[in-house]
Amino acid sequence: MAVEDGGLADPLRLATGLGNGPLPPPRPQAEVLPFGHLPPRRFEDLVRRIAVDVDGYDEADRYGTDGQNQGGIDIVASRAVGGGQVAYQCKRVEKFTPTDLREAVEKFAVSQPLGITELIIVASCVADDTHLFQDLQKLRVRFPELTIRTRYGRRISDDLRSHYAIVEEFWGRPTAEVFCTGTVTAGPANSDMHTGSRTQISIAGGDARVFQIGGSVFGGTFNGD
Repeated sequence: MAVEDGGLADPLRLATGLGNGPLPPPRPQAEVLPFGHLPPRRFEDLVRRIAVDVDGYDEADRYGTDGQNQGGIDIVASRAVGGGQVAYQCKRVEKFTPTDLREAVEKFAVSQPLGITELIIVASCVADDTHLFQDLQKLRVRFPELTIRTRYGRRISDDLRSHYAIVEEFWGRPTAEVFCTGTVTAGPANSDMHTGSRTQISIAGGDARVFQIGGSVFGGTFNGD
């Protein structure tokens, strides 16, 4: 199903009640979620949700309280089948440097209070510095007994784009509607959808886009043919 001359694919027209009028220009989606709006403890709550709903662990719990020696661990996640645990270290920061990375890994490597050998460092900022990548490789060589992974703001955002419920919980529905792909907020023109609930539209071979029309945000899947 294709979109031609500014027209909208029929299933999405039915969902939004747009009729046959021309579409407005697409509203660009944000690349990175506003992690800075979350207090540090709330960011830890987000990482707990990611551990379970994105990474597939069965349980994820905070380790320790403020003031305790946590050994470089904020969250401990585990699977019911096969066992094994992983430690998450949460950094709600505006900048994360190679020094920060090295100190985080060293703190965990020295302590290892639970005998966990896998560490995931989750930092809220965008970190594209080549030195971070290079130092991560050096740390993996230095501590071969550990599995060390990092996840920064852009990767976290990519992981959450298809998790509408999580984005809505932490940033609210307007952000979730604009940020997440494949969602539609029905406008008042459609008498069957006055509640404004979101609707999933899937059209094979299409691209997900989000539009703002008046005060409502619309999204859908389109075919560029």
